[in-house]
Amino acid sequence: MRRVFFIDGKLRIDDPVGAISVHGVNGLWGILSLGLLADGTYGDGWNGVNGAVRGLLYGDASQFVAQLIGGAANIVGVGVMALVAYKVTAFVVGATVWRRTLKSSDSTCRRWAPWPIPTRTKSARR
Repeated sequence: MRRVFFIDGKLRIDDPVGAISVHGVNGLWGILSLGLLADGTYGDGWNGVNGAVRGLLYGDASQFVAQLIGGAANIVGVGVMALVAYKVTAFVVGATVWRRTLKSSDSTCRRWAPWPIPTRTKSARR
């Protein structure tokens, strides 16, 4: 629960469905946990790795470093794709700021704009 408040409150990322707090944080934990907890049972001969894969807690820091690099690459890649999707959507549809703030206490049915949705003309696009 703390990760939801951290992402929404401290980082100020609008994540209404909690996708970053649930899938992003747990996915990153999955990536890093391999680098921490791999005990050497698996990995011999997979992906060109000679020998068993061991994590940081089993004496091999290189796997943890590789997992850190992979996690950082994932964050950067997803961030760039999200930014591109936002920019394309803002160009095609237009990004608007609502005049009336939606309250979180509103029911889902009432949250979907009971007033006319403002549209932007081509001259208003930047």
